[in-house]
Amino acid sequence: MRYDDLKLLRFMIRKDMAKSALISLLLALLSCAFLISVLRPSYAYGEKYMTYLKGGSETVSQDAQKLADEQNALNNEINDYQNNHNTGGVKQAELPVELEEKIIDFSQKNSQAGAGLDSMFSLIEGELYSQQNALKLISERVRGYSRNARRGVTDEYSLKLSDKLISDYNAVITDLKKSDDIIDTRAADGFENYMSSEILIPFGVYLLLFSIFSSEIQSGRIKSFGITKTGVRKFSLFKLCTGFVAVIILVLIIYTVDIITLFIYDTNGFKLDMPLQYLSGFELSSANMSFGGYLVAVFAAKLVYALFTASIVMFLSMLCRKTILAGAVCLVPIFVPLYLKTTSLSNPAVDILTGNYTNMLNDTGYMNFWGIPAREYVVYFAIIFIMTAFFVAGTYLLAERPVG
Repeated sequence: MRYDDLKLLRFMIRKDMAKSALISLLLALLSCAFLISVLRPSYAYGEKYMTYLKGGSETVSQDAQKLADEQNALNNEINDYQNNHNTGGVKQAELPVELEEKIIDFSQKNSQAGAGLDSMFSLIEGELYSQQNALKLISERVRGYSRNARRGVTDEYSLKLSDKLISDYNAVITDLKKSDDIIDTRAADGFENYMSSEILIPFGVYLLLFSIFSSEIQSGRIKSFGITKTGVRKFSLFKLCTGFVAVIILVLIIYTVDIITLFIYDTNGFKLDMPLQYLSGFELSSANMSFGGYLVAVFAAKLVYALFTASIVMFLSMLCRKTILAGAVCLVPIFVPLYLKTTSLSNPAVDILTGNYTNMLNDTGYMNFWGIPAREYVVYFAIIFIMTAFFVAGTYLLAERPVG
């Protein structure tokens, strides 16, 4: 690449940098607000939450049962009074003062943690389930895979998968045995829930790139490069580069702000080295990964998928001669994956095409790749890179087609 080409590329990147940074920052602030809205409800219980969490599941279960018994007793007392004071088959609407006072006392007791004790107990039980049962559940699964091998299962793929999972789960078991502390995972669970359904990055890709080529075609500017030494294809290649740089900036800014929000909002200090299996819903994950490793994996998965989405959007933008048409057509690669995530379709192919990294990590995490057990997220990265290259090549080759 000549010096003049590099100079032009740097100029094009700098020219779009301000717009990219501004849109990225605005979306990052919006993402921060959304993340806080996800985290806030679980932090509404004050110090009582940590007291019960450290007390363990037995204390929580006992107090939750006491609260449920009190609720049932109060409900029965209300029903008995109303049944005993029926008037023409219609239950008495007004309750005596003594019973109303009991209802008020119970409501005040239930809300003494800043929010309902019943919802707090439910949240703690869910948090403790993963931490206190992951080792047991995984050990049982390993014994099941070992039995399959001993009982003469003849399916070659099943035997290969069993061998892989036994090896992976044994490594996970070793780490879980070293991690016996009870950890407050509210922030980590909330972050995972938010990241798995986050839509601002694909929306940002759309805003940045839907008109990247269509506006050039509509205005006729792309034609003018045909008579310059740069040429249409090289100009298009530079535009592709500026688009990818804009997307990298977008993902970096949004994810960095979200990570900072996560660390600031957490008041009890979850551990970056805690096992991934401590996250709610990940107790049977075969990935021998810490939460810190999970954060890196999520960033990589989101960045790669954002670049893949960008390649499709830029390809469609090149196909469209009008910006308004590109604005409509380029919504397809944004909303189709989001729709597929809301359906009951759940298999490795759908997970890969929608960038659903949660499903790739929260269970066995393998797929049948021509008879070979392959890590789903490894296949994900390979396929996404190949498809991204395909759309980039298509955009590059379309650059010199007649446009009017």
